[in-house]
Amino acid sequence: LYFLVARLRHGAGSGATGAFALAPLALLLVVALTGLALPATRDWPAAFRLAAWAHQLAVVVLLVALPFSELAHVLVRPLQIGARLV
Repeated sequence: LYFLVARLRHGAGSGATGAFALAPLALLLVVALTGLALPATRDWPAAFRLAAWAHQLAVVVLLVALPFSELAHVLVRPLQIGARLV
């Protein structure tokens, strides 16, 4: 939440613009909030099903969008380091 607010307050900074810079942070926030909603709704089956569905959808969207976002380095950098060691 801090980084999303900082990005909105100070702008993209390093050349990243608009939704391309904000979407990964917003998706991470949605995944975290829906993940926290799961144990909070475990006593209400209908609410739990809705929270589980929303969480699954948010995780899938994040995984599909991750390679095209600024967070791609989280996936690529360890592979680059591993390739240098080989």
